[in-house]
This record gives sequence, structure tokens and C-alpha cells, in this order.
Amino acid sequence: MALYSVTGTLQGVKPLLLSNYKYQHPCEPLYKLKAPISKKRNKTEEDYVALSKLDFLMSGHWLNDDDDDCDVEIDSNGNVSFKGFANPFIPAGMLRASVRNSSKALGNKKGAAFDRGVQVKDDCPLMYEGSKVCNKMWDEGLYERSRGDRSGSLIWITRIKIPVDWEIVFQITCDSSQVEISQLEDMIKGAGRYIGVGSWRPENGGSYGQFKLKENSFTKEEIKVDW
Repeated sequence: MALYSVTGTLQGVKPLLLSNYKYQHPCEPLYKLKAPISKKRNKTEEDYVALSKLDFLMSGHWLNDDDDDCDVEIDSNGNVSFKGFANPFIPAGMLRASVRNSSKALGNKKGAAFDRGVQVKDDCPLMYEGSKVCNKMWDEGLYERSRGDRSGSLIWITRIKIPVDWEIVFQITCDSSQVEISQLEDMIKGAGRYIGVGSWRPENGGSYGQFKLKENSFTKEEIKVDW
């Protein structure tokens, strides 16, 4: 058995549409802020703007969302302001699922072996041209409103939209007795082409979140282990 640390850079081929299910739990403070507005029968224009801004904030994964400086307020006129949320990232688990799910698209039958032998070490901060601070991202128009269906009703959802030139640097630990390094590289490339990351990705019939492996960025280094 040989254990390797594999690093590389992924480059966006299509814009990235973010989604974060964490904030959809009824116990989450942001969910509690949004719920009373969502339940209004006769919403005002200010209500729709407030919901759009809250959806925008809640669609992101933020490196510092647990900081004391992070706060959201809704004034008496329904205007939403938020501070402190910054530095969006792609969770390690999201990237790992994308690469793992390429097994079926590639027909290599390595899904179970991937589960046993491959881990994405850390969350991956997003690099792109533009602000990384939530307030400024909203002001710069880094969002998209799309229509959805919930319980037979038409709804609008606002999500963070990262420009096509996004990049992330990953670090993966790979047990070559389960997945060979060359197979892992093929799976990463297949994930970018057929699976993608984020919302409305190719895996789910969409066209967002496709990526490619940056040329000459894929490197490996053997890790010494005692077992």
C-alpha cells in the first residue's frame, strides 16, 4: 500500500451557483429571520427584496460565518443588512462527492474503492475576480434569481453566482491500493466534465459548476505511514 498527498488546481469552465442546506434548518438563526417574511400572505416589494437578500446570504458557505462579527438585521421597513460574512468556499465533502460520482459516468466501477481510499483534506476557498465580502458581492451583482417549484407553487430563489473564472486549490489523500493515482486524475477530470459542483450542475441536468484540472497543476507526494 502507498498513501499519497495529491494537490492541484481546478479552474471554472462555467459560472458556479452556490447552495447551502445548513441554513434551511428551522433552528438556524437566519432561517428564523426569514420564516416570518416567507409566511406573509400579502408581501410587499420590500418583503421580496428582503427574501432575495436572505436567500443570497444563505446560499453561501462562508469561512467565518460563526464569528461574533457576523450579524443580520431587518429594520422596521423590511430592509436587510448583513455584516461580517466573507470568504466563500467549496466544502471538502462537496468536492469529494463530485469526484466520487464521476465513477458512474466514466464506467470505472471505482465508487466503493474511492469511498475507502480517498479523502479531500480541507475546504477549498474560492478564488475569483471580485469581492469576497458578502455585502459587496451583493452590490456587485454576484447573484442569479431562478424559478423553482415547491409543493406545486412557483417560487423565486436567489443564489450566489461566482463568475466563470473561479479557481480552487485542493489537497486529496489517496490510498493507491484502492484507487491508482492515474485513475484519481481521470476521475477529477471526469467530475469537472460530467458532474460539476454547486447547484444546477450537469449531474442534475444543469449547466453550472463545470471545471477543468489546470494544466501541470496535478502533483503527488508519498506519505510515510507505519501500518
